[in-house]
Parts: sequence; structure tokens; C-alpha cells
Amino acid sequence: MKDKILNWFKKLVENTPQLIGNKYIKYIAFYLIMVYLGFTAMFVYGWIHNLKVTNEADLPIIISFLTFFVSGSTVYAITFLAKLFIDKNQNGIVDILEEKEDNTNDNNK
Repeated sequence: MKDKILNWFKKLVENTPQLIGNKYIKYIAFYLIMVYLGFTAMFVYGWIHNLKVTNEADLPIIISFLTFFVSGSTVYAITFLAKLFIDKNQNGIVDILEEKEDNTNDNNK
């Protein structure tokens, strides 16, 4: 299982556009995403465990968590990190950089 995850991670890193930066920046972005997902999974697991042990659902804490989870800053951060890896035309240039380049060229005309 560990080998499958490592191979999947290597394929994912190889397929990311090269102009994001060097491989360490890619690793940092993946690390941030994994940390976010890990803490989310641990929180939900802890809430479910607390529900099983006490037979009481702690609704205020899960509501506050879900409110944070769908807040504007959290959604924006996840969207920003995800956009760093989008290259629809497979030319090795991230679409965000292509848009910025097009806007710069349009402003110079």
C-alpha cells in the first residue's frame, strides 16, 4: 500500500507543470494539502469517537468546524493551491501564468 501511494505521488509530481518552480515548492504545496486533509480527518475521527463514547453528539463543535471548512478563506486557499497544478493544454506552463502573460500583452497594445 505504501509503495502504491509513493508511486502515485511520484506520478502526480512528474505531471505537474514545470514552471511552478522547483520540486521543493511542489512538495511544500502537496505537504500543505496533506496536512489540511490530515487534520480534517483527525477532527472528524475524534468527533465520531467522542460520539460513540459519550453517546452524545457535540453539535456546536461540528457546526463550527463545518462553518470554518466552507468559509471563504479556506475555500480560497484550497482553490489557489489547486490552480497551481492546472495545465489544460499540456504545454508545461501553468494556466494562471498564461493568463497573466496574455493580460500583460493586451495591456501593452
